Amino acid sequence: MSAEEVRFRRRGNDWFGEHLRNPSDVDPGVYDRELHPGAASWFKSSAVAMIERVGGYLAILDAHGIEWERCESDAPGTVIYDDAQQVVVRPDRGRLGEPTAVSGYCAGSV
Repeated sequence: MSAEEVRFRRRGNDWFGEHLRNPSDVDPGVYDRELHPGAASWFKSSAVAMIERVGGYLAILDAHGIEWERCESDAPGTVIYDDAQQVVVRPDRGRLGEPTAVSGYCAGSV
């Protein structure tokens, strides 16, 4: 990564650290691979300020030839954590009857 990309990432990560709750601080086991295999965090569609800040990270991925895809779902899986801006889900489609509008980004192996 270039020096500017590193600076952007640090500033962005600091901003997210100040404005977005870390699910692991609330539930240390939320990303435990045995308890919740494949658990992933998704922004709620109402978390506009969070989603708008993702663009700079996507530009870095683009600059390095890393493919990514924006995903949206009303039922991304079983919700194991939920706050005002995000959910963490286990992608097993176990709660299809309880929609939560979310969006996310997948990078690397899309």
